[in-house]
Amino acid sequence: IMVYDVTDPENAEYVNYINTRDFNDSLTGDVAPEGLAVAVKGDKIFLLAAFEVSGTAASYELITAA
Repeated sequence: IMVYDVTDPENAEYVNYINTRDFNDSLTGDVAPEGLAVAVKGDKIFLLAAFEVSGTAASYELITAA
């Protein structure tokens, strides 16, 4: 999952690359992110990811710079 700051779309900036797949002989970990959604709870923002191949889901808390 590539993360970009698009606060100013004309000047989008790369922020982070998230990869939780284990690259051993077999497919383990989170493989092939397909569905993404954003959820807000109180003052916290989360990115939810569904992984097609591994059948797993992950939640990442998004932290903004002050």
